[in-house]
Amino acid sequence: MLRLWRYYLDFALFPPLALGLALYDARSLGWVALCGLGILIWTLAEYWTHRVILHGPLWHATHERHHRVPREHVEIIWWYAPLGFFLLFWLVPIAILVGLMLGYCVYLAMHHAAHHLPSSWLAANRRRHAHHHLLTRVNFGISSPLWDHVFRTAR
Repeated sequence: MLRLWRYYLDFALFPPLALGLALYDARSLGWVALCGLGILIWTLAEYWTHRVILHGPLWHATHERHHRVPREHVEIIWWYAPLGFFLLFWLVPIAILVGLMLGYCVYLAMHHAAHHLPSSWLAANRRRHAHHHLLTRVNFGISSPLWDHVFRTAR
């Protein structure tokens, strides 16, 4: 049974957490650059996770369901993102962690919008993602089409 709180948990958890960490740690222009690097790293990780893992042998059943019923709020294991970011807290500078979290927040918003909001909001993203659902081997980037262009999977 779908529990919508699991679907929306990351929407409620990560924006204030990223903001709190930024307010705690931001000290310089270099910090902002590292945060930007974290966002860029997020887009690359998102692209490869989607392309290799979600369209590969792992977790394929859940992602296949998402492709069959795109408007359904498909649950993921709710503790993956919090655990991942908690581990990264100890491994990377806070500025990069905040960038990764912000990238994740953008991903959440854009993917949700592509499936659940009126088509006029971010229409290009919605069309790009719809092509992914139809063709499955193109347009893996959700929050950015950058890596689809770099790796020639953009359509």
